Amino acid sequence: MQKKAEERGKGLREAFHLREEISPQELKKEKKKYKLVDVREEWEFDDSHIEGAENIPFSVFEWAEREGKIIKDKPIVVYCLHGIRSKRVVDFLKTKCYKNICHLTGGYEAWLNNQ
Repeated sequence: MQKKAEERGKGLREAFHLREEISPQELKKEKKKYKLVDVREEWEFDDSHIEGAENIPFSVFEWAEREGKIIKDKPIVVYCLHGIRSKRVVDFLKTKCYKNICHLTGGYEAWLNNQ
């Protein structure tokens, strides 16, 4: 049983590694599998965010990565309002050898529009 669970986890990691983004519909179906990181500024996050998300603002993201605030090897979905900042964060993290990371297509606005 342990082996089957490990195989499923491996398949998830491999599939996730190949993708650059995830749609709001896909994320809603599998939200519990991922760590959600909202890279909008604190005031944006405080106004409204996806339940369970952690806020690491874009303006301090490089510092947070250097300080080890972002866990590697755990599937992460990064999002912002429209997907521009989150895409830049994903590109940055990939240069730091993060593999299990992608951003939410269309950002938080797309998430809200797909309720």
